[in-house]
Amino acid sequence: MARMGSNPHNYIFWGVIKLEYKINKRVTKSRINEILKIKENCGLTPENVVDAARDKNNPLHDIFEWNNSKAGKQWRLQQARMFINEIKVIIEDKEIYVYENVKVMVDDVTVNREYKTLTEIKKTPYMRKQILKQALDNIKMWKEKYQLYNKELKLIFDAIERTEKKFRRGKKNGKNGKN
Repeated sequence: MARMGSNPHNYIFWGVIKLEYKINKRVTKSRINEILKIKENCGLTPENVVDAARDKNNPLHDIFEWNNSKAGKQWRLQQARMFINEIKVIIEDKEIYVYENVKVMVDDVTVNREYKTLTEIKKTPYMRKQILKQALDNIKMWKEKYQLYNKELKLIFDAIERTEKKFRRGKKNGKNGKN
């Protein structure tokens, strides 16, 4: 079984493998320990996590909304998001998603999240910049996730690095700024 000590570096040992977890306000050592305990005892599934978290003394309890009225509203909003994300058009026999959830700068201070059509985003420089930045951030996360396979994925990793450099150069030259 995995165990965590009082190590300030947030390491756990899984057999002989040493892993480091990123700790933040929601992902705490006690919550990681609870997840590892659930995994070991009954398998790590959303159902098992929620079942364990029902106990008010469980470290996972506070990450869930237990008021069914509020939780119901939150779930309906999530269902609306999922539905909006399902909408596609067919162009030249290819299915293409219509909407993207983007941050929209209303003015220099106010930021709203809202769904925009891909055409709208592509034609609006500051929205296009946001999508490109988001895409690069997602690619960086993907690269980190699959870093253990860097030998097999070297060509892809090299292309990612070239794209990141090109994007950074564009920022320095003012090509990726808000227009």
